[in-house]
Amino acid sequence: MAGFSSSGDDVIERIIDVRPEPSISSENELIEKFDLKRCVEWIKEKNLTTVCLQFPDSLLHNSVQIALWLEKQTSHKVYILGDTSYGSCCVDEVASEHVNADGIIHFGHACLSPTSRLPVLYIFPKAHLDVEDCADALKTHLNRRIDQQTLILFDIQYHHCKESIKNHLSDFENLIFAELLDGSDSNTACSSDCQMSTSKEHTAKKLGRTYCLDGEELDQIIFIGPYEAQTLYNHSILFSGTTYYYTDGTVKDVSFNRSVQRRYYLMERLKDAKSVGILVATLGVDGYLKAVDRIRALARRRQKKCYVISVGKPNAAKLANFPEIDVYVMISCPEAVLESEKDFLQPVLSLAEAELALNETRPFTNRLSKDFRDFIPGGECFEPLPSGTLENEEPDVSLLSNKIRCVTTDCSSEETCSDQSVQTRANMSVNVVSSHLSNRTWQGLDPAIGQTEVVKAVLGRSGIASGYSNEQDKPHISADDDNPS
Repeated sequence: MAGFSSSGDDVIERIIDVRPEPSISSENELIEKFDLKRCVEWIKEKNLTTVCLQFPDSLLHNSVQIALWLEKQTSHKVYILGDTSYGSCCVDEVASEHVNADGIIHFGHACLSPTSRLPVLYIFPKAHLDVEDCADALKTHLNRRIDQQTLILFDIQYHHCKESIKNHLSDFENLIFAELLDGSDSNTACSSDCQMSTSKEHTAKKLGRTYCLDGEELDQIIFIGPYEAQTLYNHSILFSGTTYYYTDGTVKDVSFNRSVQRRYYLMERLKDAKSVGILVATLGVDGYLKAVDRIRALARRRQKKCYVISVGKPNAAKLANFPEIDVYVMISCPEAVLESEKDFLQPVLSLAEAELALNETRPFTNRLSKDFRDFIPGGECFEPLPSGTLENEEPDVSLLSNKIRCVTTDCSSEETCSDQSVQTRANMSVNVVSSHLSNRTWQGLDPAIGQTEVVKAVLGRSGIASGYSNEQDKPHISADDDNPS
């Protein structure tokens, strides 16, 4: 917990994302760890004049040293983004626009979601990995499954060890080593059947990684990194039915069946919902506005009321202000994780789950993509909605409430078929006519043009709540006094 105090009584507290790392005292160590010479070359190559530096909370204590060093080397202004709009893994183009930046250097872990406004340079962390022990563990495992097509993924902090491990496993075939989609021009072959020599690019680009697949299926995935990494979970649901492993000294089998089962439950909640909140949790990932339009189209086809909600970093307290909304569909980067999701009053789903729940043309599958760009026009998983209506569709039964669901006003189920029109009253108030919103009203501001007397501006009340300037003569009452007077 970090606290910032402007006076003896006023303290602002916030929770940082991760534990801070030790400070770096040596300038040479700072240059080597954060690859600052590469940063200088990139700034000069792009001819940038105003650069923003984005750090996760764990690296902010090194930000001033880095910014001063880069300013000295480039003679240009460098700004530090002290707090990100949504998540530290996403490039914060919105905050950088406040200073009219023409480039961003992103330090730390990144989701590698594509940006649309500014050029970005990624500086990844480099964690230590015992390459010899890791290669020996992988060899033992691969010898038992020598004929299986295997995709080897690296967590970003271990990606610098990819070439060393690849050399140790050169005797094995059917291995695919994923490259990072970080904007760099990498001509490294990912496998023996890599298409880089002919097509100049890999055939698959998924979740910040690129590689060449022989067909649509994989026999197994080996993820080199921690078990709790969101990258492992995202690929586990993308290639469902595949055996997954991770290595942290040993190769182990992992399963995410419980998480997938919970997703199915949330899809049923969405089918039962009458109102849907489109929770915008990114303003930088390319295509987020198309995703908003897609969710609107899905909800309107099922006659569900839609509300677009943008509240910065979502949390339970913010979303509790909208009790009328039954379910949220969140638009965010693939690695966004809601803190204390169990405390939320309403469930939060992704666009992939909304597609399976509301689009009848999409075949049911247990393979889900956490990247919303796959479901917008031009995406790999895009399925256009039918041109007809759902008036003649047979009602189905909710698996949660055992009640009949339908999308027509002729249905006898009152829970799902209600008029949610808006009426305007004579006194300029708005009333939403609905079974669960009938008691909610909103009173707008009456401008009263020409009825307000024009007066000069005067000094208002000043001071603090315990004693404003116009209350100085009042006796001070302490909560500790036994006999206040």
